[in-house]
Amino acid sequence: MAWPDIDLTTLVTTLDSTASEIAAHQRDSTVQRKDLAQKTKDFRKLDDASKLSEIKGLLKGKQHLVPQLFKGA
Repeated sequence: MAWPDIDLTTLVTTLDSTASEIAAHQRDSTVQRKDLAQKTKDFRKLDDASKLSEIKGLLKGKQHLVPQLFKGA
């Protein structure tokens, strides 16, 4: 492919769009990680009886987040 064959206007538009999607994904994953970290801290402070009822939700959150973090890797 030669330089004259490259449509720079379309390429720049496509790259800008991709960069925006990546930035949005990074923001979302950061918010989700911080939320899960806070839930984990709160979970550690619970008594044993409360932990039994809360563990399911915490594990589901971790199971949902981990594949998302590594999907793009």
